[in-house]
Amino acid sequence: MRLFYLPLILMIAGCNDPNEKAEYGDSGLPKNCRAIVKANIEEYQKVKQEMHDTEMQLGARYGNDSYEYRGEAIDYHLIAEQKINDIFESLNRNCGEYGYSWGSNK
Repeated sequence: MRLFYLPLILMIAGCNDPNEKAEYGDSGLPKNCRAIVKANIEEYQKVKQEMHDTEMQLGARYGNDSYEYRGEAIDYHLIAEQKINDIFESLNRNCGEYGYSWGSNK
């Protein structure tokens, strides 16, 4: 009876989660979902900081009530919105339900 359990135990022990830790390729690009999510969170934080810095610079340059400030701020917000959309597209493409980086979808 014990011999019956041995293959089962070995099979369970051999099942590794491909997203257990962040993995990167030789080029430094993320290889699994854990690394992709980490990279996208870092990119989002960078975009948020850039938005804040840009708003502060524009406010100092033009004053927050000027038309120039509003025009440039709207332009920058559109660019930031596109960057954020790209982040979510990357997450969906790579780690969504049918994402490339899940072990079972390769």
